[in-house]
Amino acid sequence: MSKKIYLPGLLPVLIAACLVVGIFIAIHRVGYQSVYLNDTESNHHGWEYEIRMDAGEVKKVSPRYIDEYSYTLSDENYDAVKRCRIMEEELKDANLEMSYMQCGIEVFLDDRLLYSDFQTAERDAYGYLLVDEAAIREELRSVAVSVPEDYKGKKLTIITFFSQDAEYRYAVDPNLQSWDTVLSHAMADTVMPMLWLVFCGSMFLGVAVCCMIPMPDRILRFKMALLFLVYAVSFIMHVYQSDIGYYSGLQEWIDQAVVKESFDIGMAGLALLAACAVILLAIEIWADRKKQKWGSLGQLIIFGIMGLVITAFQNSSELDGGVWSYFPTILLSIIGKNFIPFVTLCSEWIIYTVTFFTVVQFIQWCVQEWKKKTRLLEHSRFAWENYELVMQVDEDSRRRKHEMKHHMETLYSLLMSQETKKAAEYIEKTLEEANRSAKLTYSGNIVLNSIVGIRLNQAKEKGITVHCHIHVPEKLKIDDVELSILLSNMLENAVEACMRMESREESYIRLEIRKKKKFLFIECENNVDKKEVLEEGQTTVKGDRKKHGFGLDAMRAVAEKYASIIQTEREPDKFTVRTNLCLPE
Repeated sequence: MSKKIYLPGLLPVLIAACLVVGIFIAIHRVGYQSVYLNDTESNHHGWEYEIRMDAGEVKKVSPRYIDEYSYTLSDENYDAVKRCRIMEEELKDANLEMSYMQCGIEVFLDDRLLYSDFQTAERDAYGYLLVDEAAIREELRSVAVSVPEDYKGKKLTIITFFSQDAEYRYAVDPNLQSWDTVLSHAMADTVMPMLWLVFCGSMFLGVAVCCMIPMPDRILRFKMALLFLVYAVSFIMHVYQSDIGYYSGLQEWIDQAVVKESFDIGMAGLALLAACAVILLAIEIWADRKKQKWGSLGQLIIFGIMGLVITAFQNSSELDGGVWSYFPTILLSIIGKNFIPFVTLCSEWIIYTVTFFTVVQFIQWCVQEWKKKTRLLEHSRFAWENYELVMQVDEDSRRRKHEMKHHMETLYSLLMSQETKKAAEYIEKTLEEANRSAKLTYSGNIVLNSIVGIRLNQAKEKGITVHCHIHVPEKLKIDDVELSILLSNMLENAVEACMRMESREESYIRLEIRKKKKFLFIECENNVDKKEVLEEGQTTVKGDRKKHGFGLDAMRAVAEKYASIIQTEREPDKFTVRTNLCLPE
C-alpha cells in the first residue's frame, strides 16, 4: 500500500488515539490545589480532640498512633468526637471536602455553623447536639462545605456523632480545596469509571459481533469465544465495583445472588481472567509454532506497548501519583509479598496484546473473504459472458444459414431465367458483403479465439486499430473461465482506455500471446490519453472507484494461481500489461 493511501487512513486512528490518551492523562493530572488536613503520626496539623462519653461526660484526649495513618482516641465508649484547629492555610475560593459513613457531622468556624447533617437544635451542657439514632445515616456520603474568604486565623471545629452500634468511630478528616479541585475530583470519580465502562462495553459488544460471523478457522473462533468471556467478566466486574453498580442496586443484587461469606467475587474474577490469559497465550504460541511462522516482531512490540499502556491507565486511576506511580506500586507490592497487583498486570497485559493480534487476524480473514467473494463474482460474470458469446455464435450461425437459403433461392431463380450476368453480379455482391462482415480467426484454440475474437472485433467496430499475434496449440491446460477473466479484463480495459482518447484515429491495441514449453506469455499494449494521470496506487480513472478497479485484482488472482504476477507499465501515451503463466504439465 502506498504512503499516499496509507497515511490518510492512519491519520483518523492516530487522532482518536491521541484524543483518548490525552483525556486519560488530563484526568490523572487533575490535582490543582489541595491541602490534606488528616491527622498523621508525622504531621499532627494542630488538632485537639474531645470525646463525649456514653454517660454524657466530656474529656480531652490525645491520639494513640497505631501506624502513620491509624490511631485510637480512647478505650472507653463514646458517641461523639470534637476536633479543633486554627486555620493557618491560605487558599482562594476554599472548600472543606469530607467523605464519611455510619456517622453525622457538624462544622463550625469559630462560633458560626457552616454545615450540619441534623435538623435538631437541642444541645447538652457541653454544646453537643442531642441526636436521635434514626437521624444518623449509614451510607457513604461526600460533602463540600464553603468557607468564607477570611477563614485564616479562625478556629475550625468538626463534631462527629456516632450511633450506638457504629462499627467504626473515627473523627472525620477534612481536605481544604478550591472549587476547581472539587470539580476535578468529581470528574475523576465519574468520568474515569465511565470511560472504562464504555471501553469494556465496546470491546464486549465488538467481540460479540465478531463471534456472530461464521469463521472456518477453529483457533480464531475459539480465541474470539474466550475473549467474549473475558470482556463479559471484565465488564460485569467494572460495573460491580463502580458507583453505578452501588447506587443502582446491582452490587447488592450480585452480593445476595452469588456472593457468600467465604466467597470473594474480586478474587474469583481475577482468577478467571488469569486463567483465560494463560490459555490465550498458550494458544497464540501453539498456533505460531504450528504455522512455523512467528508474528511480526514490530506487531509484537507495538501491541505489547499498547496493552501495557491500557493496563497501566486502567489500574492507576485510584493512585495519588497517577499512571507514573503504577509500576513502582507493583514493585513495592511484590517486595511486600502481595502478588495480586502483579498477577492483574500480567493477565490484563496478555489479554489486551492477544486481543490486538486476534483483531488483526480477524480483519485479515475478512479481507481474504472479500477477495474470494470478488473473485467468485468475476467468475460468474465471465461465465455469463461466455454463455452469451456461445448464444451469439449460435444465433449468427442460424442467421447465416437462413440468409444462405435466400441467396440460393435468388440464384436459382436468376439461372432458371437465363440471366447469368445478373447471377454473377449477385454472387460478387454477396461475396463482398461476406468479406466485410467476416470475423477473423485469431487462433486454432476455440476458447481462446472466442474470448479474443469478440473483444477485438468490438474494438475494430469502434474504430480502434488491432494488432494480434497468437501462437498457441489447439489445447491449453488452463481453466477456460480463468482464461476468460484474464483476457477479457485485459482487453476490456484496453478498449475503454482507447475510447477515452480525444483522437480515436490514433488508438490501437496490440495483443501478443505465445506458448513456450510450459509457459503461456500474454502481453497487451494500448495507447492512452496523455491527459489522464493516475496517482500512485490508483487502479482506475472511473468516477465511482468503489464499483470499479476490481478487474486488476481478479487478473492478479488468476496469475497467482499459475505461479505468476501481473506486471503493469505506464508511459505518458501508452499502457502495457503482461504476465507469464506457468501451466501444469
